[in-house]
Amino acid sequence: IGTSVLMDACRKYGIQRYHQVSTDEVVDMIERGIVDIGVVRTPFNRENLCCLNLRKEPMVVVVNKNGEKFGFEYREKIDLKDLDGKPIVIYRRYEKLIMDVLQLNKVKANIYCLNDDSRTTIAWAQAGLAIGIVPKSIIDNSNKEIEVYELDEEELKTQISVAWMENKYLPRSARNLLDMIRNSNF
Repeated sequence: IGTSVLMDACRKYGIQRYHQVSTDEVVDMIERGIVDIGVVRTPFNRENLCCLNLRKEPMVVVVNKNGEKFGFEYREKIDLKDLDGKPIVIYRRYEKLIMDVLQLNKVKANIYCLNDDSRTTIAWAQAGLAIGIVPKSIIDNSNKEIEVYELDEEELKTQISVAWMENKYLPRSARNLLDMIRNSNF
């Protein structure tokens, strides 16, 4: 969801507080009652949460524009088999998802770096040390030092969702925001 759309909704519906933090932090704040509703990205623990799934988004491969292309030149999409044995950098949050899909497709994983932030993954790839794998919307299109290729794998798509506590009263402003999101093209 675009930040400007969320800002408009906050103004329109009198939303008093909006936090932009990691999915794990959003889920924690919902569970502790700090916030009523949050925008999150899979994977996350859905226990005790209601979710409105908005859209799926592919994972992408990131490489240094002026460095090693790992055989990806002149392509728009990359097949998982193209990653076989090549050095990859992944954000720990997506480790299980990526490793499970690679194993299922019999692709040998060569983990160069496992880290705790998508920006770090991009930085390692930008340095030309390995191939980064991140969700597409994490990419800053103004970064001219990287090339981005979509991974052609349905199982590696993440889902953007709106979440709130199950069996908990939602204030009118939160219900209005949910209605606006349900009736939009997110």
